[in-house]
Amino acid sequence: MGRRRAPCAGSSAFTFVHDGRTYAAFRVDVSPPTSSDSLSPAEREVVSLALQGLSNEGIGLATGRAVSTVSNLLARAGRKLGARRRVDLARCAKDQGRP
Repeated sequence: MGRRRAPCAGSSAFTFVHDGRTYAAFRVDVSPPTSSDSLSPAEREVVSLALQGLSNEGIGLATGRAVSTVSNLLARAGRKLGARRRVDLARCAKDQGRP
């Protein structure tokens, strides 16, 4: 039998029985992407530097933040904007009229 994992934040797991068989199901609550106005000043700063081509290490040196903090800020900004990768962040910025 496979490993069981706890559902992610914003999701829920449940089981149901149909025709004598037990099924597991997951529901994920997905919120729509928001505008860059909802980004914190720190998130805006690291996204701006990432769009200039700096690595996480470079952004950390430029801002005085730990690389893990930079990574977390970029991930949080990506979730807010609906972006999974740096390329998606750039596309979101372009769509919103940012360089």
